Amino acid sequence: MVGQVEVVPVSERCAFTRASYLYDAEAGECVPWDWRKMQPIAESQREVERAVADVEGA
Repeated sequence: MVGQVEVVPVSERCAFTRASYLYDAEAGECVPWDWRKMQPIAESQREVERAVADVEGA
Protein backbone atom coordinates (compact mmCIF):
# COMPACT_ATOMS: atom_id res chain seq x y z
CA MET A 1 0.00 0.00 0.00
CA VAL A 2 1.44 3.33 -0.99
CA GLY A 3 0.29 6.38 0.91
CA GLN A 4 -1.94 4.42 3.27
CA VAL A 5 -1.45 2.82 6.64
CA GLU A 6 -2.93 -0.61 7.18
CA VAL A 7 -3.85 -1.48 10.77
CA VAL A 8 -3.30 -5.18 11.27
CA PRO A 9 -3.91 -7.02 14.54
CA VAL A 10 -0.73 -8.70 15.71
CA SER A 11 -0.67 -12.39 16.53
CA GLU A 12 -0.16 -13.82 20.01
CA ARG A 13 3.49 -14.51 19.18
CA CYS A 14 4.04 -10.92 18.21
CA ALA A 15 1.68 -9.17 20.65
CA PHE A 16 4.49 -6.84 21.69
CA THR A 17 6.60 -5.84 18.70
CA ARG A 18 10.02 -4.69 19.80
CA ALA A 19 11.64 -1.75 18.08
CA SER A 20 14.08 -4.14 16.39
CA TYR A 21 11.24 -5.92 14.61
CA LEU A 22 9.00 -5.04 11.71
CA TYR A 23 5.63 -6.66 11.04
CA ASP A 24 4.99 -8.22 7.63
CA ALA A 25 1.24 -7.72 7.17
CA GLU A 26 1.05 -10.01 4.12
CA ALA A 27 2.85 -12.91 5.82
CA GLY A 28 1.25 -12.14 9.19
CA GLU A 29 4.50 -12.38 11.13
CA CYS A 30 7.21 -10.34 12.81
CA VAL A 31 10.41 -9.74 10.85
CA PRO A 32 13.62 -9.35 12.89
CA TRP A 33 15.29 -6.25 11.43
CA ASP A 34 18.85 -4.91 11.43
CA TRP A 35 18.24 -1.16 11.58
CA ARG A 36 21.92 -0.33 11.16
CA LYS A 37 22.12 -2.06 7.77
CA MET A 38 18.42 -1.62 6.90
CA GLN A 39 17.90 -5.29 6.08
CA PRO A 40 16.47 -8.43 7.72
CA ILE A 41 18.66 -9.84 10.49
CA ALA A 42 18.84 -13.16 8.63
CA GLU A 43 20.69 -11.39 5.77
CA SER A 44 23.07 -9.68 8.20
CA GLN A 45 23.77 -13.06 9.82
CA ARG A 46 24.52 -14.64 6.42
CA GLU A 47 26.97 -11.81 5.65
CA VAL A 48 28.79 -12.42 8.94
CA GLU A 49 28.92 -16.17 8.33
CA ARG A 50 30.33 -15.63 4.80
CA ALA A 51 32.97 -13.23 6.14
CA VAL A 52 34.02 -15.70 8.85
CA ALA A 53 34.20 -18.53 6.29
CA ASP A 54 36.36 -16.35 4.02
CA VAL A 55 38.76 -15.56 6.87
CA GLU A 56 38.93 -19.19 7.99
CA GLY A 57 39.45 -20.40 4.41
CA ALA A 58 42.24 -17.90 3.66
